[in-house]
Amino acid sequence: MIRFIRERRSHEGQLFFLGAGQKPAFELRELQLPELPDDGVLVRNMACGVCGTDVHIYHGEQGSAPVTPPVVLGHEFSGIVERVGASVRSVKPGDHVALDPNMYCGKCRACRMGKKQNCESLYALGVNTNGGFAEVCLAPETQCFRIDESVSFDAAAMVEPLSCVLHGIDRLHIRAGQTVAVIGGGTVGLLMVQLAKLSGAAHVLVSEPSALRREIALRVGADSAVDPAQEALTERVRELLHADGADCVIECVEKTAAAEQAFEIADSGASVLLFSVPGVTAKAELPLFPVYKKRADRYGPDDQSRYVPAGRRPAQQRQASDQPPDHTYLRPSSGRRRDPDADVGGIHQGSCTSAGVLSHYEEEIKLETKIRAYAMEKPGVMSQVWVPMPEPGEHEVRLKLLVCGTCASEYLPWLNCEEPGRIMGHEGVGIVDKVGERVTKLKVGDRVTGMLHQCFAEYTIGNEK
Repeated sequence: MIRFIRERRSHEGQLFFLGAGQKPAFELRELQLPELPDDGVLVRNMACGVCGTDVHIYHGEQGSAPVTPPVVLGHEFSGIVERVGASVRSVKPGDHVALDPNMYCGKCRACRMGKKQNCESLYALGVNTNGGFAEVCLAPETQCFRIDESVSFDAAAMVEPLSCVLHGIDRLHIRAGQTVAVIGGGTVGLLMVQLAKLSGAAHVLVSEPSALRREIALRVGADSAVDPAQEALTERVRELLHADGADCVIECVEKTAAAEQAFEIADSGASVLLFSVPGVTAKAELPLFPVYKKRADRYGPDDQSRYVPAGRRPAQQRQASDQPPDHTYLRPSSGRRRDPDADVGGIHQGSCTSAGVLSHYEEEIKLETKIRAYAMEKPGVMSQVWVPMPEPGEHEVRLKLLVCGTCASEYLPWLNCEEPGRIMGHEGVGIVDKVGERVTKLKVGDRVTGMLHQCFAEYTIGNEK
């Protein structure tokens, strides 16, 4: 934290960044105080933090916006209002203020969509216009927020990073009782720890190699702290959280290894927040299939909360524009009973709609004690089997299946034959054939789809819900 002495002079010192590779990279210059525009506020800076973005800029990388030296860096700062322009009303001389460095055009698509942080013309104090590494700063009134005089200038300078952390925490939607893992125990990581606890997290774990930072993390609210340089982080997370991973993982390290680690210690259905500012050319390698499997419960392609029926018109009345692209689905080649050893079905290509039936059994299937199904036999091979006719429980219904899609999530298990004998298929549509004693919303003859399993068969069981 850079602190300044409150002193009025005709000339003020400003620390200019001259550019990466320059020697010296910074130079202290005396400048004449600027003239105030009508909406301008002259702030005597009292404290300014050094952000990771400043370090990136120092090394020649881009900040939140393009940097053109010479410029005064520093965007986490606070001070005292010295003078105000003619139209300024929200602050007055003598007020203590914290400053929001980021200014937005309000005209681009991102701004009009309410995502001003993605503004195409972002302009920032301390990035591409003079900021807080100086005795004074000229800022628009819109960027000055009055604070109570009981708040220290050091604390007020933390308003900007704290607001960034709040935005990240809001995106995670932490619920009471969840577990949170924070990778990195620096300033931002420690803020994350405190806000995670305030959000109701039952256990907050910090991964940090520095002993001092681990100690501080425990003092400010972390329930456990792990040294990733000395301990196997994934195993320690499982031991401490009594689960396969954390419900929410927050990465605050600016290292590609930390980004990869964030997904390794995430539990199924977890939320992962990559919060740090990476280098412009930084790349992380992620094993995509494990990431997919961990997120499947919440974000996977079988999320039925996004299912929208295509309509209730008969399939033959739909226009061609209603038809989605071709889709692979399983259907018996005939509905007639045949010898169990005969070849009676396979994988076929056809068009599939979300609320229509594309194929049907040529004849009614006579109920017997055995039904046909298709199960994994060996890698890449699915064979016909005969299984007992399923019977619904009191809250279940039995469906005579009409069509079943082949999902990408079933391709790798089928190719690797992970579970020989397993009957797959969950994208099924069928007609209710039998209902359990306590079923109230469905009746025999209803055509339904839903959260189904084992649909590569003539019949399956589904819960009424």
